Amino acid sequence: MTQKEIEKLMSETSSITNLIGQLIEQKRLHASQLKELTIPWRPEKITLINVPFYVFRYE
Repeated sequence: MTQKEIEKLMSETSSITNLIGQLIEQKRLHASQLKELTIPWRPEKITLINVPFYVFRYE
């Protein structure tokens, strides 16, 4: 490999590394924004949640 090729590879490697770092930051920001949109739900008392469950069989 020539020195020029090595420098080009180093430059591309640095660029890819920077892009990965930016993507990680974007993911963290997006995750924090999603967390802000959720409603905190911490019941103070025991809470019963009833979800109906139906099973049907047709013949």
